[in-house]
Amino acid sequence: IEERSVDVRYFYYNDRQNGSNDRMEVNAPMVRVASPLGDSSHLQGTFVIDGMTGASPLYLDALTGASGKGIEDTRYAGSLTYTHQFEEFEVQVGGEASSEDDYDAKGVSLLTTTWSEDKNRSVSFGLSESLDDITSTNNPDLDEFRRTFGAFVGYTQVLDENSIMQFNLQGTSAGGYLTDQYKLGDSRPRGRDSLSALMRYNRYLAALSSAVHV
Repeated sequence: IEERSVDVRYFYYNDRQNGSNDRMEVNAPMVRVASPLGDSSHLQGTFVIDGMTGASPLYLDALTGASGKGIEDTRYAGSLTYTHQFEEFEVQVGGEASSEDDYDAKGVSLLTTTWSEDKNRSVSFGLSESLDDITSTNNPDLDEFRRTFGAFVGYTQVLDENSIMQFNLQGTSAGGYLTDQYKLGDSRPRGRDSLSALMRYNRYLAALSSAVHV
């Protein structure tokens, strides 16, 4: 990032039933700010407000449109990322938080990337942790937490001037309240581990002015 910038976006969603009745409406203005901090570092920040109103799509639930209660909620979310670039690698440190009526979340992350002298190969390694507080509009007695820890490693290789390949491996370990508090009959264990792998290949086709993603 070489100069300061401010991006503003606005997202609108409307869900109708039977062609006329409003069910759900979401309004979400978003702001992103980026600024250099000297020659080798920069700062990025985002802020989002999600405003949701309407009848609940959850049938057989106390918040359905038939009850007359409906749903009204506002979520405030923000993130801040600091990046410092050294001669042979860069480090990103980030933090994020969001708050709504029944869910508060906060998290931190660390990502470092190193590359070869010719810049054709890079290796990334990252760690993240999030702590969530969970309540329920339906159940005032619900007061739970969730903690999620993640680790990431990635390798990117430029094959030639028109193609590039990437391989990522990511593991997460979650503990605490993993049940969906609004899904009827939902009851999940208080621990879950997962491992995911991703491999992708992109090639530019000059004759077609297009790219193939596999």
